[in-house]
Amino acid sequence: MNSDYYYKAYEDYLWRYEEDGSVIALSNGDTIVYRQHLLTILDRLAIQGLPCFTALLVVLGAARRKKVDDLLIETYTKANFQHQEVVKVYLEGALKIIEIINQLPEDCRRGENEIILLQTLFKNSHNQRNSNASKKIIEFYRENFLIENSISKSRFHHNFHFTLRTLNDISLRIKNVEDLLGEMKNIPGVDSESFILETVESDDFSVEKLMNDLNENPLTFRVGSLIKYIWGGMNIPFKNNRPGNQPLGGFADITNKGNFDKLLPSEFANEEVVFLSRLANNEALYFQRELPPEDNDFQRVILIDVSLKNWGTIKTLSHAIMLAIAHHPQRREQVNVFLVGEKATSIKIEKAKDIITGLRKLSTALFPVNGLAHYFSNHPVNDQEILLITSRETMQYSEMKSLLAEHPRAIDFWIHPTVDGEVSIFKRRGTHKTAVKSIQIPFKEIWEKSSPKAKTKPNEIFKVLEARNYPILFSATNRLQCQIIATDGVVFEVSKNGNLFQTPGVPVKDKLSGWRLIAENLPIRVGEFSIGENEKGERILLMFNRGSKKLILLNLVTKSRVQSVIPEWKRIVDQRFEFYEKCFWYEKDSDSIWRVDLKGVVTEWKLDELNPVRTFLLGRIAKTVKPFVSPRHYQIFKRSRNVYINEKEQLIFSTHALYVNSGGVIKLDTTTNLAAKISATAISENIFEFPDGSQITHHRAGMLIFKSSNLAIPEFFIPSILNRGLAVASADRFAGAAYFFYEGEDTVVQRENSRTLFSRYVTEFVKQILYHGT
Repeated sequence: MNSDYYYKAYEDYLWRYEEDGSVIALSNGDTIVYRQHLLTILDRLAIQGLPCFTALLVVLGAARRKKVDDLLIETYTKANFQHQEVVKVYLEGALKIIEIINQLPEDCRRGENEIILLQTLFKNSHNQRNSNASKKIIEFYRENFLIENSISKSRFHHNFHFTLRTLNDISLRIKNVEDLLGEMKNIPGVDSESFILETVESDDFSVEKLMNDLNENPLTFRVGSLIKYIWGGMNIPFKNNRPGNQPLGGFADITNKGNFDKLLPSEFANEEVVFLSRLANNEALYFQRELPPEDNDFQRVILIDVSLKNWGTIKTLSHAIMLAIAHHPQRREQVNVFLVGEKATSIKIEKAKDIITGLRKLSTALFPVNGLAHYFSNHPVNDQEILLITSRETMQYSEMKSLLAEHPRAIDFWIHPTVDGEVSIFKRRGTHKTAVKSIQIPFKEIWEKSSPKAKTKPNEIFKVLEARNYPILFSATNRLQCQIIATDGVVFEVSKNGNLFQTPGVPVKDKLSGWRLIAENLPIRVGEFSIGENEKGERILLMFNRGSKKLILLNLVTKSRVQSVIPEWKRIVDQRFEFYEKCFWYEKDSDSIWRVDLKGVVTEWKLDELNPVRTFLLGRIAKTVKPFVSPRHYQIFKRSRNVYINEKEQLIFSTHALYVNSGGVIKLDTTTNLAAKISATAISENIFEFPDGSQITHHRAGMLIFKSSNLAIPEFFIPSILNRGLAVASADRFAGAAYFFYEGEDTVVQRENSRTLFSRYVTEFVKQILYHGT
């Protein structure tokens, strides 16, 4: 096979070349991989032989959370194969392996682990090239590849059939996530004992967010409200170090056993007969030395008893204890949780719905002996630190005693909660249990104070995190939670990470514009949303959490909020909160309706008394409002791992360089010039400071904020968006893509040439840092 054929792209196919071949993207515009990074991947895969190129791109897309499954189905439909049933089987296999890849933890798909993943999946793949052929194919791509010769107008049927066959073969070998992770550790050159996964920040999980969600949900607040109390009262072991073999350290004790070199000097003062008698009768005294701890990489596992004897209060306390241990601020080790009853079932513990699932799990067994036996037979207990949470009564069953006698060193900690709130902790020393601590949890008083109903005061006013007044617009979020169209036509969007955006005015057809960021860290991120106005014309955002039934009204001007609850609220299809006559309305049933005034007071009204409201609601439902469409295929660069200036005096964010290209367009693209000249220090999660005091803040919504130590350079802003033209702006100047242009009501913004303003701001920003460093 010719080397150029390997890289062929087809018209109307599921992937294409962009940016003169420097980028490969899916047909929906999502970037898959950059040329330079692809070469790195190909070099590593060439050792075992290159797989089908399109199959490789599909796996890369799936590993990066792209919608490749939808595109495969769409391409399959367009292909219209003659032997449809055969190809359909291949398609189903391809979709299965994509689903398995999507279930992988984030850290298994990033950095070095991405290469290991690809090596695992394409090991001995269908029609794999040999090593010599692979090297020639890569050499061609590096030296002789021309994009104009690599786009074919012929049909893509054969290539797509070949791709599906390759992916289907992988699905026959790898059935689930456990199979895939197991094979990843067996890749040649990878030490399974030191297989360290690169930590990648998750947008979806934090301990604080989980605790807030638990406390706000009526189904989980009893668990969430106990966690901090347990942190304060329970001595939770964070690392179970095992003793080493070297006899170092001081003296720990005196014992009747030991070597002669550890005899107490006083023993030698005895007469010979007495001395020999003491030795023979084990009466002689010896020093026992302390043994230094030896670090280990034990995986911590928490087993929760979900048998019939541990239902109710004990089960609630068990889950609270488990979460306190698993998510303690000082925890560093990995924690896995299993529910044990008739069998051992693994559960996740990162979302409130995961905790609800665990609380609802009930085994029909009286005690968890079968579940423990199932766990011991399927997991390497010698390499784990196991904590068992169960009642004391459970431990008295003869079957439990027999099982634990067979595995005397399997359990490291026993935690026994009671219905009265007493929690006893025992630790294994050798093959015996030793009491560590006992605490009393006043759960009734805590639950009474922490009840969601007790917390909600209709007129309580809070402060909320306010977004600053940015002189530049943001790109449309690709993590959209919901969209709201106000009565005057202005469009609002809530992102999944709690940011609120709005269009700078009423959208104009065929004139795309960016978005203003007007609030951050909304107290409710998933639920029902609506927009209204008070008497002063200030926008009021309604947020309603379906799980906790909590309702919050946020004034978008003053940033004050009031909150309440609608305990009897039920979701009705095609119904939503509507704003009418300075109130929000939601139809409860055919006879009544909820009314929420702007003070947060919730009342129930009969519909017969509100005919104008019913007419308005029916009119709103009948009126179909098309959502405002804004391009979302641009890749938002959310987080820089490091920031520095390279040898070409460009600002580098991770592996992306900020520059103006030959056409005068401001870009943030991948670069190979990664040699650092001067590096910034991360002084917080997203703020980087250079030696001269200049700072760059990387806002996760997609914005770089520059503040120079030279007061002559004003604070300026550049969007952190990949694969498109950008803009640079200060309080009174703007240059670049019109999409980001924003002119506030009280300011006059002067538009300038991109090169000129980039030089005035970015280039001078860099020069100031370099001047200080020389």
